Amino acid sequence: MAGSSFHLDTRVEDLEKILSHLAVKEAILWGTSTGSPLTIRYAACYPARVRAVITYPMFKADAAFRTAFDGFTKIGETFGYEALAALTSWIGVASENLFQPKWAKIAK
Repeated sequence: MAGSSFHLDTRVEDLEKILSHLAVKEAILWGTSTGSPLTIRYAACYPARVRAVITYPMFKADAAFRTAFDGFTKIGETFGYEALAALTSWIGVASENLFQPKWAKIAK
């Protein structure tokens, strides 16, 4: 999906395809961080397929966290999900590995 736009509804439909393929009739969804909006949207779109929803910490977050989350969402919408995944992967790398060739390429 290189160059594609990030859309929450696309992710919801992807989750629906996976659950359908696995023949899951009723799911308990646990969404953390960026998964929180996905689980909530999925439950709203497919209420009969959801037994329960657990979210953490999206709606407990302070204003600064929500602003940062909105920034990550904008990156995904602008540059595509793969770009967002690469960025967040790079952020999570231990500091001693940040500028090793593989991670330097992702950073660029």
